[in-house]
Amino acid sequence: MLKKFLCTTLAGAILILTASCTPIDVSEESSLGVVSGTANSSAAVSENESANGDESASSDVATSEEESSEEISVDTELKIPTVITSDAVDSFFDGGIFVGNSIMLKYEKFVSNNRASSTADFLGTAKFFCAGSFGVYHNNHTPASKDDAVNPKYQGTKYSVQDMVGVANPKRVFINLAGLNDMGIFPVSSCAEDTAKEMNKIIDDIKTKYPEVEIVVLSTTYMVKRNNNMTRLNNENLSIMNNLILDYCNANGVDFVDISTLLTENGCLADKYCSDLDSLGCHLNDSGCLVWTGLLRNYAAKKIAGIYKNPESMPMLSKG
Repeated sequence: MLKKFLCTTLAGAILILTASCTPIDVSEESSLGVVSGTANSSAAVSENESANGDESASSDVATSEEESSEEISVDTELKIPTVITSDAVDSFFDGGIFVGNSIMLKYEKFVSNNRASSTADFLGTAKFFCAGSFGVYHNNHTPASKDDAVNPKYQGTKYSVQDMVGVANPKRVFINLAGLNDMGIFPVSSCAEDTAKEMNKIIDDIKTKYPEVEIVVLSTTYMVKRNNNMTRLNNENLSIMNNLILDYCNANGVDFVDISTLLTENGCLADKYCSDLDSLGCHLNDSGCLVWTGLLRNYAAKKIAGIYKNPESMPMLSKG
């Protein structure tokens, strides 16, 4: 059941975001959500395309690796880094795959740049399987073999998320995919519910076919204030969808990490974390990626310590 909360409490330190959202009129709505973001609509990780069209990390997805038997001392308090340095918990991400759309493409570039410039072991050996325009509906209903399919590639071939997991055999799969490219496809009255069902199908398929693979769902991030008045793709519907997926995860023993709430201010993606404030109003900048990093490492630390628990609910946001 959806529960309405005004704030989310995280174990350990509470990060207070101070950015404000400035309302600006938006006169047009995209009926298909975020079509390409800042990424090429045919972006594929194996071709090294990034959220800004620059070269990024290799798309080859690592196979499952055994975690080190050496005990890792972890600090489970939430800490948002100001710069990326090595962290012992990053080995938790070895053999993992991050799945997503153009939002994740930005994080792939962020990780790749930091690995190349200063921290080669940033997030361990985790790889990325993401593409612009990709969404849960496209994944479940458009054959990856079609010439116009927007699915990412693994070793030169396009796959659905489910089939990629079967081929790549990852240890963990982190999925941040639902909503932004899906909402406009469904009827206004049920777009949040229908999108959640498509995401839950991916989870269920992976759990059924590959029960040894750990699934970690990452919540969908939100729109800035100026773009929060569209009929389907708005923060109210995205928050309903997030809560429905969270409910499903809680009922089925799947980890769910809220990577959205600490990026919001006044019910919107905070302006200071947005890279395209004057256009699509949903993609993250490096500051937003630093917040993601802190949240992901905090999740890893709690999993290693055996104390991670899913949130009971996420905040319910409003349109407009």
